[in-house]
Amino acid sequence: MAVVAVFAIALGARTVIGESRFYLATANTAPGRIIDVAEGRADIGLATQSQKSFLLDCAQTMTTLLSADVLALTPEHRSQLAPSCRTIAQRAVAASPTNSFAYFVQAAAAAALDDKVAYNQSLQLSYLTGRNEEWIAEWRLLLVERQGDRTNADLATYHDDDIRLMIRSFRGISTIAAYFVSREDFRDRVTTLLDSLPPADQSRFLSYVRRQIG
Repeated sequence: MAVVAVFAIALGARTVIGESRFYLATANTAPGRIIDVAEGRADIGLATQSQKSFLLDCAQTMTTLLSADVLALTPEHRSQLAPSCRTIAQRAVAASPTNSFAYFVQAAAAAALDDKVAYNQSLQLSYLTGRNEEWIAEWRLLLVERQGDRTNADLATYHDDDIRLMIRSFRGISTIAAYFVSREDFRDRVTTLLDSLPPADQSRFLSYVRRQIG
């Protein structure tokens, strides 16, 4: 019994230490925190909060690879970002196989690594596990629109579903309206999708478009 108690205490201490490394990370930028993980100064831990924080760091970094914070890194550190984010996402998926945001981060990391197969596979898993997660749909939209024809054509229906979801939301509709005004190819796509939405949603969306036009 004493041995079991000692083991339990040791396991608990190890978990606490692992989680605390998230709070002890030295960097104050998203890319810097990812480098902390890559070089062993921080760990994503087991807690949902710490995992989500690092996944958000990766999402932000993988979709803004020309940001000032990324460009301020050394070439060696920049080369660590995508592999580290892929590892962070894989660990999060291993802990929770239905983590749609982790699959999105996997897709974004794969895109940065020029791995088209992994990009499309991970993106599809994000769609399948988070079809009604509007905040994740916003991240997917940004990624897919930037990747262009690197996204497999058979994922187009999922992309359309994300657009519909965002149009019908209070948060994402402004993003879709901005894309609608600024990009002709996107405008044609949305115009087609609007026909499948109720008249009230169509009217609301057009009011947001008018606001964008000014």
